[in-house]
Amino acid sequence: MDTDDGLRLRGWYVLPYGSPTGSLVEDDVYPDHGGPVILYFSGNAGNRAYRTQDFELLAELGCHVLVFDYRGYGDN
Repeated sequence: MDTDDGLRLRGWYVLPYGSPTGSLVEDDVYPDHGGPVILYFSGNAGNRAYRTQDFELLAELGCHVLVFDYRGYGDN
């Protein structure tokens, strides 16, 4: 997603374990496994790469996870 001032905001969409793999963004394929979707705000003083253990745990529990970095953190 691009902002009005030209910044591209980036994030990850983490699938639950056991989900089919593929390119979600290019194919617009979002598998429906009936599990919860978690919108994860990773906070400041870090970025989403610091929280991978959280995402792994949520994926093991059958959750989809959408996470992004705030402006000025990670690759945003």
